[in-house]
Amino acid sequence: LRSLRAHEESVMQVKFLPGTHYLASAGRDRDLKLWDCDSYELITNLKGHVSHILSLALSQDASFIVTASADRQLRFWRR
Repeated sequence: LRSLRAHEESVMQVKFLPGTHYLASAGRDRDLKLWDCDSYELITNLKGHVSHILSLALSQDASFIVTASADRQLRFWRR
């Protein structure tokens, strides 16, 4: 069993990226993070929202991620 302190505030959603060993997490801290599930290390921390992220979705091929935030914006992130 492994545990990560992934975000400074509540984690709102997580999704595995299909065909990879990566995990995306979104939090109330306004950050979208990509994790390597083999090494349990942070790959990247993406910032841009001015309010907490409510949800995230992945394109079918996992080439981009969409986040929805309480700032009323959708953001499209390329992997």
